[in-house]
Amino acid sequence: MTDRIRAIESAIRTKFANNWTSVRKAFLDVDQDYDGFINAEDIAKFYGANVDFKDIQTMLKNRDSKR
Repeated sequence: MTDRIRAIESAIRTKFANNWTSVRKAFLDVDQDYDGFINAEDIAKFYGANVDFKDIQTMLKNRDSKR
């Protein structure tokens, strides 16, 4: 994984830890389209415009348990 993607993961972890005390609540808040999955679009909306969308897609692909 590239340093850029590691930095995104770290920033997302920090933001999650600072904003929610429950994984369930975080999931429900980030799942913007309420489809039961958190996808790259959901994370991009949550994270903001300061990140490359392709990096988010790569990060999710690398972390997806169903790949």
